[in-house]
Amino acid sequence: MTRFICYIACVISLLSSAPALTQAQTKNVDALQKANQGTIGLVSGPFGSTALYFASDMAEVLDDFDTFETRLVVKLGKGTGQNIADLLYLKGTDIAIVQTDVLDHIRRNKIYRNIDGLLRYVTKLHDKEIHLLASKNISNISDLNGMVVNLGPQQSGSFITGSLLLGLSGIESDIRLDTNAVAVRKLLAGEIDAAVIVDGKPSALLTNLPSDHSLHLLPIENEFMAEKYNAASFEVSDYPNLVPEAGSVPTLAVETVLAIYNWRPDNKRFPQAMKFINRFFNKFAELQSGNYHPKWQSVDIRAEVDGWERFSAATTWLEKNPIKVAEPEADPLRLQFEAFLQSTQPNTEWTPEQKDLLFQQFRAWQKQNN
Repeated sequence: MTRFICYIACVISLLSSAPALTQAQTKNVDALQKANQGTIGLVSGPFGSTALYFASDMAEVLDDFDTFETRLVVKLGKGTGQNIADLLYLKGTDIAIVQTDVLDHIRRNKIYRNIDGLLRYVTKLHDKEIHLLASKNISNISDLNGMVVNLGPQQSGSFITGSLLLGLSGIESDIRLDTNAVAVRKLLAGEIDAAVIVDGKPSALLTNLPSDHSLHLLPIENEFMAEKYNAASFEVSDYPNLVPEAGSVPTLAVETVLAIYNWRPDNKRFPQAMKFINRFFNKFAELQSGNYHPKWQSVDIRAEVDGWERFSAATTWLEKNPIKVAEPEADPLRLQFEAFLQSTQPNTEWTPEQKDLLFQQFRAWQKQNN
């Protein structure tokens, strides 16, 4: 009898607590749905990279904890090649910051089938400069023949771009595959001769070098590379301890994009991707406000990228939100010149070409007499 009474008491206790358990479970389900309904997985760059700073800035500006419509989950990247692999295969990954030359690399080496159908871009982002860091006994890229040069892990942007640079320059080096951070330490220790580091200037990895280091940046002026890459330079203001005083070092830069998996409109991920894109573009002015990484100032969301196709939702937003281009301010000197012609030659009909020629002569005369 005693055991039966205890059993009944336990049943009554469980029944009385059931509503509370159900309520707690409901709250957990609501929290779970809120936490996941607006998530976008972004693969950025390795620790200390400009891509990681960009991703952090985006998360700060775009995360919406009031409506949970957008939540950016930032993941450390392992290099632009691995970022593409993550974008294609890693669950919960929707967008990635990658170098534009990765598509040429994939096509050339036939790494993935139908890559052009799988990837799109949202916007062009910042440029990443090619840093060819070497010990001071090396004066130019041709000196690297037979030397030990680090290009970074095989899936990294430094490896992809660096391999092309050495190949087009006819350089045969002893290649190492350490990360950029390890390569810098080995350079400082004299264990390797040079390293190719592709990152947006100023790279945090290079601004914190010890003051007594013996490294410098080599000039890069390869004419074959210049056909696909942008001209750039390193100034003393970028790297006071790597660039000669009152001088600059020419280099090249590779563009980066915010790449996105090419979700079809009928896929359940497409609406969320569209929400992210709308919020990114609508909040873009805040990213350029000067409170975030300085390279945001050079980003043009309307810039087209050779060899890439823009994601349909991004194209739709840009078409619906035209940016008005401000009319250029009139040149006061040109206005004075037009008034002079009108007052002295009121009946003469000048062609635009004649006016331009006269104006250039007038400007040159004024410079000589002022």
